[in-house]
Amino acid sequence: MPILLLVIQDAVMRFSIDIEYQSAEVLMSALWVFLRGMIICLVCIFLISLFHNPNIPAKYLLYFFFLVFANGLYSILINFVRGIDKLQVLVEASIITTAASCTFNIIFLPILKLGIDGYLLANFLGTIIANFWICFRIKIWRFIKIKSFKRNLCYEMEKFSSPLILNRIGWWINDLSARYIILWFIGASYNGIYTVAYKIPNILTTCSDAFSQAWQLSAIKEFDSNDKTSFISNMYDFYNFFLVFCCSIIIFLNIPLAKILYGRDFFIAWKYVPPILIAVVFSSLSGFIGSLLIAKKATKNISKATIIGAISNIILNIIFVPSYGIMGAAICTMISSIIIWVIRLIDIKKYVKFKLYLIKNIISYILLLIQFKISLEGFKIDTIIIQCVIIFIISIMYKSYLKKLGIMLRRIIKIKKA
Repeated sequence: MPILLLVIQDAVMRFSIDIEYQSAEVLMSALWVFLRGMIICLVCIFLISLFHNPNIPAKYLLYFFFLVFANGLYSILINFVRGIDKLQVLVEASIITTAASCTFNIIFLPILKLGIDGYLLANFLGTIIANFWICFRIKIWRFIKIKSFKRNLCYEMEKFSSPLILNRIGWWINDLSARYIILWFIGASYNGIYTVAYKIPNILTTCSDAFSQAWQLSAIKEFDSNDKTSFISNMYDFYNFFLVFCCSIIIFLNIPLAKILYGRDFFIAWKYVPPILIAVVFSSLSGFIGSLLIAKKATKNISKATIIGAISNIILNIIFVPSYGIMGAAICTMISSIIIWVIRLIDIKKYVKFKLYLIKNIISYILLLIQFKISLEGFKIDTIIIQCVIIFIISIMYKSYLKKLGIMLRRIIKIKKA
């Protein structure tokens, strides 16, 4: 998808928010890129079909096209909805996608016994139904006008988004390279343990994703405001606190959570959770800075950092996995995430002179590393006490933000009760 569609969905959101461009012009430019990408996809599928293995059913090539079509269109529409500030439609589409996919999976897998065909078809139908819903809710026919297509705007959007192809590929390499290197050097069973280890860090990833989606919109809208320095400084510091505090709590609860989430054969995966959690902290902070670079349309800087991090990850994994196994891979992922964060932090300073409480933040990162080392000794009385002390110190360091977080949680609880 990044290659076929040039990550045009990111340009859709960025340019839709910009008052300089009309929404219809932005959408028509994105749909042109999408249509062109789908034609290229069909041509590639035809060429592959001429040489494909006869033992593999050709229908999977069609499933591939249908999934790229549905997900590519969904990514464009959902970012367009965000750009024109129809967030209610975004929530509805997300719920419909999940509900429809689950429903069709239940029908096609246990009831109709369609196997892989049913799984692929369910995912396609769930996404395509959400696409129809978005089109209906925003009355998409109001934006579909041939005369709204502007070649210059299309070129400008492609120029903005195409460097992000390397960013997407870089993150893909960063996320998966360790698994392939583990598989290559130490075997499939260890790869399975490493994969299972990600279940707990995904809790923090989910929380940070919810914040980052909202932040990306704010970053673009507030970037040119007079108060941008103060706004960005406060948001970055709060987000840093949120990630560090949640990371510390999850490291503390790591073993109890592993007993619930991991099977007996994979329980040992708990040992590799802390460095992956710390990697999530820095990759999330990198995403925060990436939103600022997108607001500035400095997409080449985004890709540069990610590719350097991905290359570092591969090299470090090849060096350390044979000697240190899964722990080596987890630590390498953490180091590569820190590298990406440092590079982006240096790059963003060229555009935004926001205040960074670097000493306080570095102390909090050191505390996480200490907690990581202590947590490896198990869930014992002495390690519990030390970890509680670390959490307390972090709470004191960010006490003003901790109060704000408490107020936010109380408001959420009141809304739910109402």
